[in-house]
Amino acid sequence: MALVIAATTREMLATKYLAQSNTERLDRAALVVQNLTRRVTAVEQQVRAGKLTEEQAAEIKRRVNLIANEMSKHDPGKTHFQAVYTALGDEVGVTSYKAIPLKAYKTAVSFLDNWLLAIYAKDALKLYLQG
Repeated sequence: MALVIAATTREMLATKYLAQSNTERLDRAALVVQNLTRRVTAVEQQVRAGKLTEEQAAEIKRRVNLIANEMSKHDPGKTHFQAVYTALGDEVGVTSYKAIPLKAYKTAVSFLDNWLLAIYAKDALKLYLQG
């Protein structure tokens, strides 16, 4: 009889531990789902509002940095970031790259890519003429 009670007690303790473990895992999973829900909601709001996502804004910033850095190689005494942002804003009709509407994203990227290609083409031509 004592063995049966001991075995039952062990089973009850194991079941209790398993229940606590599952509760902790479910709590962690709930936090993950909650975080994902917040993030999806934020993206949905941006899309509905016609705003760029953080990734799109970062991509524009990366292209602007490439152009400004290339321009600094040719004219090292100046910082060119503001000039590039101003030209981009004039192209898409905004005063801040984060205010670029979603529908103008492709136009903005194309404008920056063409600018960068023009810089690279100019550099390639110089090298060709020198060589």
